Amino acid sequence: MNKKVVGIAYIKEGKLLVCMSQRSSKQGKYTLIGGGVEPGETSEQAVIRETREETGFELKNGEFYKIFSFTESAASDPNLLIDMDVFVYNGEFSQKLQTSDEILKFRWYDISEDSSNLSSSITDHFLPWAIDNDLLYSDKK
Repeated sequence: MNKKVVGIAYIKEGKLLVCMSQRSSKQGKYTLIGGGVEPGETSEQAVIRETREETGFELKNGEFYKIFSFTESAASDPNLLIDMDVFVYNGEFSQKLQTSDEILKFRWYDISEDSSNLSSSITDHFLPWAIDNDLLYSDKK
């Protein structure tokens, strides 16, 4: 059985918030904010919990929407298949980000940058969707 996970995209000024967790650092990859769905939890509840745990931001229902789902190998463990629901935050993200035991670092990814250190969930699934929907853009010339 595949592991059910969620990810949420926070976009600010055309850039995507990505993070490197303890687990994804083993592969040297940045991922979306998110993680596993716990037993008895909906994907929406998991997005709210994971956002709070990873950023300290108190996300509320109605502030985000699901854009798609897919199945692939996990960034933290290529032998683990995940079923991922991807959401987008529809507000202005102004939270001051602080690292934690779980999250080593955050960064705002600009689409003009090299994407080789991003997880495949971002490069293969989210980036094409976000570019098609004019959510990500570069201000670099």
